[in-house]
Amino acid sequence: MTTRVAGVCVMLVMAGGRLEAQQVSGVVVEAGSRRPLSFVEVEVLDGKKQLARAISDQQGHFAVPINRNGIFQVRATRIGYQPFTSGDIAVAADEDVRTELL
Repeated sequence: MTTRVAGVCVMLVMAGGRLEAQQVSGVVVEAGSRRPLSFVEVEVLDGKKQLARAISDQQGHFAVPINRNGIFQVRATRIGYQPFTSGDIAVAADEDVRTELL
């Protein structure tokens, strides 16, 4: 039986002037219980191309550094759970974007 990952709470953080400081960060939670999920692979995608990835920690937190701005998607996968892919997330230089995806 597989359980759907409820969503990925994502916070996009951009540091002024230096694109290599950008990152996608947040927490992965389970549907229903809203329990944080550890060891989830979190990928930042540009279409179907993976730009970067990270693994969530014991509290479900993750941080994925990205080296450019653009429009991306976030995909979360873990054995025993259905994959979750976000809608488009716009990342611009010198901007803090916070969004919760459920």
